[in-house]
Amino acid sequence: MRRLYRLIVLPFLCLAANAQGISGAGQFGCNSVPVTGTAWTSATALNTTQTLGSQISGAQVIVTLDQTTTITAGAVTLQEDPGDGNLVTLNTWQLIDPTTPPFATLTNPYTLQASTNKQFLVLMGAAYKLVLKLSTAITGTGSITPYTTVACYQMPLAFQATASNLLTSAAQSGSWSVGLNAGSQTIGAVTQASGPWSSNMTQVGGTAINTSNGTSSAGDPRINIASDNSAIANWGQGATGSAVPANAVFIAGKGSGNLLAPTVCDNWTNINVTANTQLITGTASKQSYICSINIVVGAATNVAIVEGTGTTCGTGTAAVPGTSGGSTAATGWNFSANGGIAQGNDLGAIARTATAADNVCILVSAANQVSGGISWTQY
Repeated sequence: MRRLYRLIVLPFLCLAANAQGISGAGQFGCNSVPVTGTAWTSATALNTTQTLGSQISGAQVIVTLDQTTTITAGAVTLQEDPGDGNLVTLNTWQLIDPTTPPFATLTNPYTLQASTNKQFLVLMGAAYKLVLKLSTAITGTGSITPYTTVACYQMPLAFQATASNLLTSAAQSGSWSVGLNAGSQTIGAVTQASGPWSSNMTQVGGTAINTSNGTSSAGDPRINIASDNSAIANWGQGATGSAVPANAVFIAGKGSGNLLAPTVCDNWTNINVTANTQLITGTASKQSYICSINIVVGAATNVAIVEGTGTTCGTGTAAVPGTSGGSTAATGWNFSANGGIAQGNDLGAIARTATAADNVCILVSAANQVSGGISWTQY
């Protein structure tokens, strides 16, 4: 048994020793001994830099700035080289104060403070080189000295907590349940009374999550669960044929810089004419959208889709943008015998009237049979 113990442990110790210190390639590896940098004083020139570590293998580095008592001004900036030879100032989220939970971020540049040993936990973000720069000149007779240590393990920053976000107690009566009708349960400051979830949940700090079914106070991060547990209140519900609910969720498309729901045409009109005919009657304050159109002519005929007022759009006649062209039959589609056109598929508009409340009409150049159909909607 003793021989087996030696065979397992000794190689592990060798590997651990090899993982620390400086490798044969000069890599600054995991080493618990700090590397002492160059002391700076008021004699140090502005924008002087010193390398705190290069070819760093660790994901985190501890930097300590020892500052003596007689510094009256000065600031330093921590920078990194991602590998292209250019120095980049570290973001504040990369500089953590490891001495004060929950690990607040530090400013960069850092203003020097007399009689202070300041620690920085630096998140390297895959950069290989860490540099300190004197960004504001030092005044006074004091000095600063940097000490650098590569962390050989990563500190679990995400799990640091304070009294305000800890769950401090847990108690319940009745049976625990994944469903919404469990017995009374208390976890810290969050309470669910017996019966359905409705207005009884609170978050840490006492702000109501849901004051009643579908309503809330200002700034309330409610979850809006209906009191009967059967529906989510006010989210996209409505009877068939009724107006679109205020909070309905749409599949969005970008149009003219705005998010728009796709047009769905739910009206269909047959085309069976030999003369100018009104196809769509305008509605006040609404525009007409055409999603599809198909036309076939029995003999050579020019056909135009226009808008305007009157039974055949005779007043304010204008071409419907996106359709046949001009505002007269002569300037519309020029079809040969048995010719025609088919556009659209009922989902998404291919044309829209330019003026709200306008009628939509078909104009023909001769008394020939024109047949087909059109799908449309208005809003």
